[in-house]
Amino acid sequence: MRYLYGDSSSFPLNQNFIETLAAATDTCVALLQVDEALLKAQRTAEEANAAAISEIADIERLGVRVNKVLADRAQLSKATSKVAGEVAEASAQHFARAKKGVKAWRDATLRKAMRGCGPAAFLQPLHTFMMCHELPYTTWGVRWKAGRGEEPVQAQAYAIMQRGLTATLSIEIPRKHLWAQPIKVSQLERKLTIQMMGKNWLGRERMRDVHLERYYITRLTRTTEREAIILSKKAKDASAGLRISLREGESRQITVVRIDANEIPTSEPALLEGIDAAMVKRLWSRIDETTSDLTRYRSQLLAATLYGKPVTELDTPATVAVAFIQAVAPLTRDMLRHSRTPGELQLKRDLGDGRREELFISHQEITGKYAKLSSRNRNLFNDLGLHKLQRSSSSKRPKDSQRSRRRSSRPSQPASQPPASRPSPSQPSPSRPSPSRPSPSQPSPSQP
Repeated sequence: MRYLYGDSSSFPLNQNFIETLAAATDTCVALLQVDEALLKAQRTAEEANAAAISEIADIERLGVRVNKVLADRAQLSKATSKVAGEVAEASAQHFARAKKGVKAWRDATLRKAMRGCGPAAFLQPLHTFMMCHELPYTTWGVRWKAGRGEEPVQAQAYAIMQRGLTATLSIEIPRKHLWAQPIKVSQLERKLTIQMMGKNWLGRERMRDVHLERYYITRLTRTTEREAIILSKKAKDASAGLRISLREGESRQITVVRIDANEIPTSEPALLEGIDAAMVKRLWSRIDETTSDLTRYRSQLLAATLYGKPVTELDTPATVAVAFIQAVAPLTRDMLRHSRTPGELQLKRDLGDGRREELFISHQEITGKYAKLSSRNRNLFNDLGLHKLQRSSSSKRPKDSQRSRRRSSRPSQPASQPPASRPSPSQPSPSRPSPSRPSPSQPSPSQP
């Protein structure tokens, strides 16, 4: 399904970017709210620390005065001096408990202030976004492993995004999916035979045919840096097999190596060329085709990094929000230039059969999402280009005139009459004299 800009020029992505922009904005707002909560917590911590230090200092000064008074026992009787000693000891205990209580209040205040600002708060907005959306030009990778015995298969998706963002997500494969269990190569492609050095029944090394369709796929790696599969003789149990590599970094040479049941190589890697390489490429093409939809079943965000540093170790999630904004800003500004209706961002989608659907969102709906943030954080969204709008374009429509976010370009019923022609502004209609200019309270005759 092809997408177009509002002026019908070609849109570079095959996705509903309006939904992506709205979801990305929500994610940024959630991250920046955590940032503001962190700043508030820091201020609270500073105030609590200052108050605790002042309170403890007062307690200590009071203790010094009490001790000074009780220490002067020269003119006291023996019994009274004993009482003074007991009072001094009791007051010291009271002062110690008071200082301990002040520290407990300070620590409780800090814990309460930091509530909702921990690592989970950094990841939750990203999890919500990554479950159903992706930033423009995101590259996906997959790692898949067959389970041993009764274990289910395990799969993870890897997203490489713009501005140094990466994410690792678990995949929950439906039971009826082809890759929900170990796959025999013959399920994907038949008659795949390559030649490798092997021992014959006499133990001599010679070139032998290896029938790949007899093996099971038990491990798969498909990322931007590596493409490899492991073929095993058994589906569920540890067994010997082959490791086939199609890509290692910049190298795209196809190699194969024999491995034991623990996936340890038992031979030197052999370079495959010609017909053998073509056989492996046929298999990989079918693997790529049947695993292309696995990223749709992502179920949980496991980790995220920004320029290699875990997001949970950042000082503030605001840096992640900035990366999101910078990732969607170029296309947002392009949509502003190509949209034909003031106050709206527009896309069109070809539905076929001569029909085209228009998708749109008002500028106000986007800017309203971050309107309650601090001015410092609101300014981060200026890169979208929406802050330059005139106030008239962001005024609210009455509730009875709200339009659907989808418009069809084909009218439901044809017009019964052609529109009447309008006389040229420079030549008044000959059927009547040109009307005089109406007063401000009187409607113009030329208005429809």
